[in-house]
Amino acid sequence: MRYWGGGHIRQWTEHQCEKQVRYWYDGAEKARFKPLELLLFARGREVERAYLDNVAKESTSFLDIHDLPRRAQVDATLKAMADGIDFIGHPLFAVRQAGKLAELGIQLTGEADLIRRVTTRRLPSGLFGYEVVEIKSSFSVHPYHEAQLAHYTTLVGGVTGHELEYGAVVILAKGPEYDFVEVPVDLQRPMSEVVRFLQDDLPRIATDPKPDFHLQSMCGQCAYRQQCETDAVEEAHLSLLAGLRKRQRADLMDAGVQTWPELAVPRPEFTKIEQGWQGATWTLERIRQQAMAQAYETSLDRASLLEPLRALLPQSGSGRAVVGEARIPGRVVGVLDLEGDPLQGNIYLYGYSFDVLSRAPRADGHIALEAPVQRMSIDVSEADLFEEFLDAMDARRRELGELVIIHYGNYEPSQLKTLARRHSHIKDVAERVAQLRGECVDLLATVKYARALPVRSYSLKEVAPCLARITQGRHGHVWGGPTDRSALYQFLRSTGMGFTEAKHNVDVVQRSADHWDLSLAEILKPSAGSSVLWYREQFNNAAPVWGALIRAYNHDDLLATWAVASWLLDQLYLEIQTTNVQHPMEVAG
Repeated sequence: MRYWGGGHIRQWTEHQCEKQVRYWYDGAEKARFKPLELLLFARGREVERAYLDNVAKESTSFLDIHDLPRRAQVDATLKAMADGIDFIGHPLFAVRQAGKLAELGIQLTGEADLIRRVTTRRLPSGLFGYEVVEIKSSFSVHPYHEAQLAHYTTLVGGVTGHELEYGAVVILAKGPEYDFVEVPVDLQRPMSEVVRFLQDDLPRIATDPKPDFHLQSMCGQCAYRQQCETDAVEEAHLSLLAGLRKRQRADLMDAGVQTWPELAVPRPEFTKIEQGWQGATWTLERIRQQAMAQAYETSLDRASLLEPLRALLPQSGSGRAVVGEARIPGRVVGVLDLEGDPLQGNIYLYGYSFDVLSRAPRADGHIALEAPVQRMSIDVSEADLFEEFLDAMDARRRELGELVIIHYGNYEPSQLKTLARRHSHIKDVAERVAQLRGECVDLLATVKYARALPVRSYSLKEVAPCLARITQGRHGHVWGGPTDRSALYQFLRSTGMGFTEAKHNVDVVQRSADHWDLSLAEILKPSAGSSVLWYREQFNNAAPVWGALIRAYNHDDLLATWAVASWLLDQLYLEIQTTNVQHPMEVAG
C-alpha cells in the first residue's frame, strides 16, 4: 500500500514535478534533511505547539491524538469525532480509494494540525461535523497551504459524510512574539483541483515510465534531488542549463530539442523560438551560449565588462594591461558578506574586508585579502551592531574619499534596506544606507550579464569552484572546513584553543549532531543553512566552536567573492588589451 498524504499534495502544488511523484510511487530512498530544513521543521512544530496549547487552555474539550501510538491514531480520531470533542489535535485519517487509485494500491491519508466541531448534532455517519484548521509558521497564506487544507477537508468529508467548503489557515502576525491570525479559506476551487489531480494526474504519473521533470533552484529542498540530478546528467537534460525556464524548456522540446548538447547545432526552428522569447531575460542566444560553455568547459564572452566594472578600475595611471607585468596598480575595494537567519529575519554577522584589488597572480594558490572584520550579534543588539557597521563604513569613506563595495547577489543591499526600516531611530540611517547601496557592485549580476560559465546555476557556491577549475587554480575558490572529529580538533587548535577546551568543543558538536540526527560531516558541511544552525546552537550551549565555524565560513565567502572580482578584473584587462578599448581614465585625461 502506498499512502498519499497532505505533505505530498503540498509538494505537488508547490513544485509540480512529475518525477518527484514517480519517485514516491516507486518507493525511492529519500535524502536526509539538511540543517536549514531541520530548523524550519523545528520552528513549525514550535509554532504549532504554541497555538494548540492556547486552544487547550481556552476550550472545554480538547484531545491531542498525536500523543497516542501511531497504529491507534485513526481509530482514536474517529472515536473522538463520535464523542463530539470540540477540538482534536493531529487527527489521522486513512480513506481507501476506488477506481484507478485502488488498482494502483494508493490510499489517501492525512494528519491535519487541528479540527474543530461545527455541528451540534451527530450526522447520519454517527460522527459530528468538523472543519480543518492548518497552523503555518509563515506570514501569509500560500496556494500550497490551501491545497493541503483542501486535502484534509476532503478526507474529513469522506469519513463524516458532511462536506464543507471552508476551512482556516492560522498564520503568524509579524512581531517579536508569536501572534496568531486565523484566515478563513474558501475551498471550492482548491478542492476541485485536488480531486482532479487525484483522479486524473496521479494515476497517469504513477504509471508513466518516463515522467516529465526539471531541475531548478526550487529543487534544492527536494528529497530526491540527488537521484534526479544523476538521471539528468545521464540524459543531458535541458534543465541542467542555468537560466532555462520551464516554459522555455517545453518550447525547445516541442521543437525537437531533447538534450542540451543539441543546442550547439543551429536549427531553422530556433528563429521562431527566438521571436517567441523576445523580452525574456534569458534569450535563446544566451541559452545556447550556456550550452556551449558547458560543452567546452570554458568561459564565453557575452558582453563587455567595462560598464559594470568601471567602479573597480584604478583611479590613477592608465591601468593598461602589460604582458608579463607582475602587478597592475589597483584600487582599494571592500568586500561584504552578511550572515542572516531567514527564519527569524535577523542579521547575525557582518563580515567585510578592504584591500587593493588588482590584476595580480596568486601566490601559492592563495587569495590576497587582508584579515576581515567579523562582528557577531551574540552580546550586542542587532541595532547596535548595524549602527557600528554604518559607522565603520563612514570612517572608511572619509579615509578613502569614496567607497566601492563588492558583494555577490542582492542579499546584502536588500538586507541593508530592511535594517534601515527596522532601525529607523539611527541618525540619518536612510540616507547613509542609500549612499552605501549606491556604492555596491553586484558581481552576480555582472557575471550573468557578461560571461557564460559551465555551471548549473550562478550561485557563488558553483561559480567560485568553477573558476578554480577552468583557470587551473589561478582564480576561484573552494570552501574548506573540518569534516570529522580529528579535523575539527585540529581546526579548533588552530584558533588558539587549548587541548582540553578543543576536545570539549568537539564533544559539544557531536552531541548537537546527535540531537539533530545529523552525522558530524553533515553538521560541519559549510553552507548558509549550517551557519544558521551553528548560530542557533551558540545560544543553546555558548560553546566557542560555533562562533569559530561561522567566522571561518564567512571568511570563505569573502575569499570566494574576492576571487570572482579578481577574475572579472583579469577578464576586463584582457578585454581592454585585445579589443583596443581605451581605459576610461585615459579618455578622461
